[in-house]
Amino acid sequence: MRIILDTNVALSALLWRGKPYRLLEDIRQRSDIRLFSSPVLLAELADVLPRPSPTKQLAVIGRSAREVLADSQCMVAYYESPAVTPPANLLPQIAAALGVSIDDLFGVGTKRRLVKQDGDSRLRRRLLAIEKLAVAEKRQVLQVIDAFIERGQLKRKAESRA
Repeated sequence: MRIILDTNVALSALLWRGKPYRLLEDIRQRSDIRLFSSPVLLAELADVLPRPSPTKQLAVIGRSAREVLADSQCMVAYYESPAVTPPANLLPQIAAALGVSIDDLFGVGTKRRLVKQDGDSRLRRRLLAIEKLAVAEKRQVLQVIDAFIERGQLKRKAESRA
């Protein structure tokens, strides 16, 4: 069995000694269960650790965010193995679920070219740049954009009523 823990579950398991911790301990004891993660999940964990609640708990347990993150990466690295690959008969299903080709799964797919579209190409370039930001920065930018969109919608609604 393969398991991917949600960032919140992993955080709880690493900082507190409740059910997520016991779950992680059980996973460590069993050879039939493998724990997997991804760079995105580890980046999210790194983003969450400096927040107030985790910071307080880190002080209580006497560890730094860097130590906890290093431990979690070591733990995942222990369970992940480059030799582990999905069975070939599952590749079409995995590719379909992810909306990519099998070649894309292996990183040999052709790069998609952006089709020339109507609209503001500067805006499009900026949106592509936003996609490349760190999770926290991207979240902040999107919150600002959402606020402007909401304000514009409210303005239009008020104008249409007048």
